[in-house]
Amino acid sequence: MAAEMAVTAAEYLFYIFFVLKQFYLFSSGGIGIADVCLAAAGLLLIADAIRKRDFGKFMKEDIPLYVFLFCVAAVNAYYAHHFGSREYLKYTLFWWFNGFAIWIWQYLNSRIGGMEDNA
Repeated sequence: MAAEMAVTAAEYLFYIFFVLKQFYLFSSGGIGIADVCLAAAGLLLIADAIRKRDFGKFMKEDIPLYVFLFCVAAVNAYYAHHFGSREYLKYTLFWWFNGFAIWIWQYLNSRIGGMEDNA
């Protein structure tokens, strides 16, 4: 029961993120209310995945996403070192945050009966 409430709360938080992300209440590039909602939704879903012990399933399905985000981090780390600019590290965090949004979408989609695997 508590796990289902966590997923439902995460679902609503993700919807709030989806609606509010286009509006900048603070300066562009800063943390907004939508970002806080996304982070809260993600933490609830990570806790749910750990509690149900099905976290490994999503790790396997999302390997291309993780490889891509690792490559982004490697390229940006190289440029940060080469040019001596910490801006590239900030850009890496932006990419990771967007990857987190993709992971949340995929997790919610699988939990609430989204697209079924017809294979």
